[in-house]
Amino acid sequence: MFAIPYHHVTATDNGWEPEISACSRSLATYHRDASRLLKGSLAADYLTRSNGFGFGRYGRMIPKFPTAAAEDLRQILSVVAEAPPRVQARYARLLARLHCWPEHRLGDVSPQDLSVFGEAMLTCLPVEPDDYYELQNAGMQLAFRDTVVGDSLFRLAKLRLQNGQPRQAQQLLRKHVSVLPDNVPTSLTEERIQSIRTLTDLVAP
Repeated sequence: MFAIPYHHVTATDNGWEPEISACSRSLATYHRDASRLLKGSLAADYLTRSNGFGFGRYGRMIPKFPTAAAEDLRQILSVVAEAPPRVQARYARLLARLHCWPEHRLGDVSPQDLSVFGEAMLTCLPVEPDDYYELQNAGMQLAFRDTVVGDSLFRLAKLRLQNGQPRQAQQLLRKHVSVLPDNVPTSLTEERIQSIRTLTDLVAP
C-alpha cells in the first residue's frame, strides 16, 4: 500500500479540485470581463495584443459599444483596483479601449461619457512600465507598452488643460510618453512638456 500526498487540491464528493490562487482567480475574472466587453475571447485577445496596434489592425472585430457590460465593469472598479498589479495592468489596457472606443461604433453613447474609464485606468497602470512583464499565449511581453493606453493618457491630459490643471496634464503626458512603443514617434520631449500650460500649447504644431 502506498500513500501519495496531494498538494494544492481540495477533496470533494467527486474527487479532487485544484486550489486556485487569488491571482489566478483575479486573472480568470479579467478574462471573463474582457470576453464579455469585446464579444468573445478571440476578439479580446486580438484587440488587446501587439502593444495596442491590434486595436486598429483588427478594427473590424470591434463591436458596438457594450453599454451594459461597461456599466457592470464600472460598478466593480473598486474591486479591480484591489487586483494583483499584473492583473491590474491588463485591466488598464481594457479600460483604455473603453475610453478610446471608435466613435463610429459608439451608437448612442457620447464620447464625453467615456472619460470615467480613462480615469479608472490611471489607478491600474504599472508603477514602473519598464519593469513590467507578462506571459501571453505563446509569448511574453517585456515592459508595459500600449498605444491605446497612450491615447487615453493624452485625452486625459487635454481634459486637465481644459480644466486649468497644467501640472496634472504634464504628469499625464510623461506617462503617455513612457507607455508608447519604441517605434512610435513623439514630439513630446521633456522640455516641450514643461512648456505646456494650455491646450493651445499642446495642440500647436
